[in-house]
Amino acid sequence: MTFPDVNIPESQKTVSWVKQFVEAARQYHKTNLQLRKKYIDDQYGSYNGLIKEKTKVSLEKKYDKKISTRLIDFKLGFSKIKLLKGEFIDIQFTPIVSSINPDKIDKRIEFANLLRGLSKLKEFLTNVRKAYGISPMNNMDIPEQNDQNMPEKLFPKTENEIFMQTIISEKIERFNLKLKALSTFTDILVISECHGVVEKDENGVDTIRMINPKDAVFQEITDDPFCNRSPFKGERKLMYAKDIIQKYKLESEDKNKLLGNNSDQSNEKGYKTINGIPAYEVYTIQFKSLKKIVTKIIPTKNGREPYRKIIDTKEYEKNIKIYDKDVKKGRYEIEVIWKDDLWQGTMIGEDIFTDTERVSNQIQKRSQNNKYRADYDYVNFLFGTVNGVRISLQAIMSGLSEVYNVIMHMMV
Repeated sequence: MTFPDVNIPESQKTVSWVKQFVEAARQYHKTNLQLRKKYIDDQYGSYNGLIKEKTKVSLEKKYDKKISTRLIDFKLGFSKIKLLKGEFIDIQFTPIVSSINPDKIDKRIEFANLLRGLSKLKEFLTNVRKAYGISPMNNMDIPEQNDQNMPEKLFPKTENEIFMQTIISEKIERFNLKLKALSTFTDILVISECHGVVEKDENGVDTIRMINPKDAVFQEITDDPFCNRSPFKGERKLMYAKDIIQKYKLESEDKNKLLGNNSDQSNEKGYKTINGIPAYEVYTIQFKSLKKIVTKIIPTKNGREPYRKIIDTKEYEKNIKIYDKDVKKGRYEIEVIWKDDLWQGTMIGEDIFTDTERVSNQIQKRSQNNKYRADYDYVNFLFGTVNGVRISLQAIMSGLSEVYNVIMHMMV
């Protein structure tokens, strides 16, 4: 199945359009997983010390010597990674909050330059205040040029930054974020990638949930370690019918279909039985489209700032000829900019869809050149990719571990 065009008029962004994209992303993941699954299973099998029976037969045949003991894996990679995980736990988390607003950054740079210049004139300004009783900078605290705390004084934190810093530092301890990060650290060491999603828990509090690498849905692009340029992101989950009904808003027909399905395991039907209970494949996909922001700029008298009014995009597209005529007559100007527009949809099994809608409360980041970029709820990290290949620490250690195993077993 091919992906639908995402750069379409607002009037064409329908439920069926979202469904088509979600289904295409699901098929992409299934196809891509066939290539990724063997590597992931091999690396975690090596990490856990799993040895196939044919390995022993192969060694005995190759070296023409019977192995008298049970063939085990000494797991060199496991020992090294366990040591690194212990060091990771000892590391102190020290997140730093800073503004990314370009206007705010410009003002902070201006303040830093001012303060740096004043520090060079501090002696002169002090003498002026003593001689004439005048403080040119309104008694501003001016640091010495060799002040050890100069960096902090040049770029002091704003009230919002201090507030956010307090929240993040408290959440790290309260929600055991370090322990959650430990599982992603293990994924990075074993397969050089990790995945998660930011979501609200049952109490409405933002939290992060880790995703099994085999269940992560994304498109890998060269030189994009955080998958920020991926046109879609999401995940696959296996969920029982009762959990699906509790979590998602479904029509009565769909609920009855889930509760009444007692078929045998079938990947073709989008579910399999776990202990005799059907567990359905649930794909949640987010993808980016473009949203047109149309602003009417109406001139004002006396040289004041023009009045700006955002126009409904559908209304503008419907009456674009009328707007063009008014622009030619000089009544006002039309400004059109584009920004990311995040959509989402959930596919349950093979034919049930829900939450096919535009994502509410999107986080939009504005760059210096006035470009808006929306953040996915899903986060991904692909570590150490070189020429399309990632070699994890476990992959490096597994080769050494295999040689070590052969030597140890050939000695007995």
